[in-house]
Amino acid sequence: MLRPFCVALEKLGLEVRVVATGTHLSHAFGDTWRAIEEDGFSIDERIPILVDSDDALGESKTMSLALAGTAAYLNRRRPDALLLLGDRYEMLAIAEAAFLLHIPIIHVHGGEVTEGAADDAIRHCITKLSSLHLTCTEEYRNRVIQLGEDPSTVYNVGAVGVENALSLSLLTRSQLLDDLGLEDIGPFVVMTYHPVTLGTGDSVVELDIVLDALTSSGYDIIATKANADAGGRSINARLDERAAQDARLHVFTSLGSLRYLSAVREAVAVVGNSSSGILEAPALATPVVNIGNRQRGRIRPQGVIDVALDEVAIRMALCTATSPEFITNMISAPNPYGNGRTSQKAATIIREALNRGFPAAKAFYDIVLN
Repeated sequence: MLRPFCVALEKLGLEVRVVATGTHLSHAFGDTWRAIEEDGFSIDERIPILVDSDDALGESKTMSLALAGTAAYLNRRRPDALLLLGDRYEMLAIAEAAFLLHIPIIHVHGGEVTEGAADDAIRHCITKLSSLHLTCTEEYRNRVIQLGEDPSTVYNVGAVGVENALSLSLLTRSQLLDDLGLEDIGPFVVMTYHPVTLGTGDSVVELDIVLDALTSSGYDIIATKANADAGGRSINARLDERAAQDARLHVFTSLGSLRYLSAVREAVAVVGNSSSGILEAPALATPVVNIGNRQRGRIRPQGVIDVALDEVAIRMALCTATSPEFITNMISAPNPYGNGRTSQKAATIIREALNRGFPAAKAFYDIVLN
């Protein structure tokens, strides 16, 4: 995700050191560290942190390893700043390590709301530990300021996911299917379903509802596996079980950016509860059926249909999303997440901030209430 930032920063003469950790180093989650090197970046440090667990206790243990491992690395290398994206629990531990070592944090994608996920609170915690903020909409910028951050440190630069979607030279349908080892399948949907970390439901039961809706709709399904949140491994095991029973379900641990975005562009729709359905898919003019509460609170581009976790409702929403009228309206609407020029804008802001230097402490910025 941060590849465009790294490229833009290096073009401005800044040294970029990449640290790989978490699921990047996990074979079970696709060994995606390889994609970092394929993009032309050497990995300065590998920090294994992932615990083989599918519950909240495992997440806490992962966070402890992330804190200890990152602190040791940062203390040894002493970078001028640490660039973090997002809201995952591992990122909070990494941010804590940098904060305690007085290394300024540059936070990307702050100010957002995802009411159905624990990430929501974690994101705001990282904001309070950070010194420079790069948000992806003006509304999110205002929310970061509302959290007490000085407006002079908060910039709306758009979403880097949109830039990835619009700047990569994507594969054609035939190239994609050949690369994935699939025969010439029919029209397909791209599906990703992550655990709803603030929900009380059974992730496997929820997944079955989604898959039942999609298989009854008659489409092939290209599914990418869930993340390392509690319940993610159970979802992934069930995906493998269902794929063994249904020749139209094609499951991949990870597609990588190029193949994933190519699949999204060629799909009739994106279905699930991933943020990629809010950011990347609309940028590629692919309609989206967003299921449940995981992404509730995020700004919706035109082309996203929100639907409850219900088989009939999902099937009806998919029918609407793939209609010519819906697609025409989606294509003509502006994207609230920017025009795909995020990295250059962000890199310039980062360079200027590094040249100025970061204050040793920051004051809480009080907004004026009416």
